[in-house]
Amino acid sequence: MVSTFLWLSAVLDWAYKIAAAILQGAALGFGNDAFIQQVGRRWYSARDQYFNEKYNKSGLFNWEKTIVEKYFQPGQRIFVWAAGGGREILALSDAGMMVDGCEYIPSLVETANSLLTEAGSASRVVVGDIDDLPANLGKFDHVILGWGGYTHVITRERRIRLLKDVAGILVPSGTLTLSFWTRAGLDQRFHAIARVANVFRKLLGRESVEVGDTMMPLFGHCFSRREVEAELAGAGLELKICHEIPYGHVVAMFPGNSDDRVVGQQSIEVPS
Repeated sequence: MVSTFLWLSAVLDWAYKIAAAILQGAALGFGNDAFIQQVGRRWYSARDQYFNEKYNKSGLFNWEKTIVEKYFQPGQRIFVWAAGGGREILALSDAGMMVDGCEYIPSLVETANSLLTEAGSASRVVVGDIDDLPANLGKFDHVILGWGGYTHVITRERRIRLLKDVAGILVPSGTLTLSFWTRAGLDQRFHAIARVANVFRKLLGRESVEVGDTMMPLFGHCFSRREVEAELAGAGLELKICHEIPYGHVVAMFPGNSDDRVVGQQSIEVPS
């Protein structure tokens, strides 16, 4: 009885993983960029957490606090891309920094600006693109790509273009902080999703998806540390800190800036 139960459980688990890979692969294979981006908008727009006042006033996560304490100072200029409902901007503004940001979901922009006005902050969030920066931003001491936002940018080429734009608004001693989903040792699953997706992509004459692309249910690219480092290098930036727990995140700077290179080796689980 016990052996049969365990065997059936293993079979069902295997079947679920196969079905999930086929579903995600089909969505990536048939879906164009507009479909993929609309799924993301719908998903975030339906998540009460990002509109919740208590959440947005809850402050920085512990790993974010560690970075801010190491690199940031009151009075510095900060830009937050993918600012959501304003959680990071509210916390940094309260700490005496001059912060502005952008967000591609208009309803979240409204939430962020309402909370900033209520707090008496001069910071503002504007509507931006999912894979680009607003024009004419000027220079900033630090740039943050908001919590997990980098993961949702489609294709390596667009991510590197975004990073190059970020490099263009950083002062020479500035830092970039970005966070992402990690592979967490699940390469076999990601290879299966890519194989399914690329069968459909080839038939439709579209660009292949990358190993690590997922639809869970919104698009996200799950990174290895090597991938993140290579994309940063493609934009002329050098990885300084990399940790994969409690959430994948890195700090990057221009080459030549003095800082100890600290690289974390542990991984987090990817949402299933």
